[in-house]
Amino acid sequence: GTRGDIQPFAALAKGLAERLNYKITLCTEMRYKDGLHKTFAKLKRGRIQFRPTGGDTTKKIESTVSKKAMSSKSELMQSMMLSRSEAEFFGSEPTIFHWADTMRPDGLIYGFTMANIAMIVTEALNIPIVGFILQPSIIPSKEYTPVTPLQDNQSILGKKLSNLHSSAAAQRKLRFVMEDLPLNPSSLSNLRKRR
Repeated sequence: GTRGDIQPFAALAKGLAERLNYKITLCTEMRYKDGLHKTFAKLKRGRIQFRPTGGDTTKKIESTVSKKAMSSKSELMQSMMLSRSEAEFFGSEPTIFHWADTMRPDGLIYGFTMANIAMIVTEALNIPIVGFILQPSIIPSKEYTPVTPLQDNQSILGKKLSNLHSSAAAQRKLRFVMEDLPLNPSSLSNLRKRR
């Protein structure tokens, strides 16, 4: 994930280690290894170790295409990005499974973009799971009021088209297309069949 994704988990890990003497393993991208080691070098209690998952989210989001998509005020583009956000991490599933299988933790704490991977891994290995979800909803829909609404500068036609894709049902369909296309070897169905 991004630095903003990692920092809350680092703070949680530090609190669990120092207050409860826990041994914590943070699985994330190599880009954060040195910073995490420096952060946890002076722990008074507990232990925190790093394990790599692969990928480089920061490099991905710094691309011209990603920057253009993220700066878009279009609800359709925002819906597309949200529906694709978790699928971007499906390639990390074998690594997460490996570390969980090797280390056999007492529990696994996951973030927003790792929910399906975490469920697949913990179900296969019979490990308890806890979600640590910090991202509020920003996509407007009929079912859920956004915490931070997108700018509304669309024409009447644009608003009608937005309503077609901004419902929770439309978002589910969009996520299916992004996450579970049958020919994709990293689709959710194929990840589940592997385990």
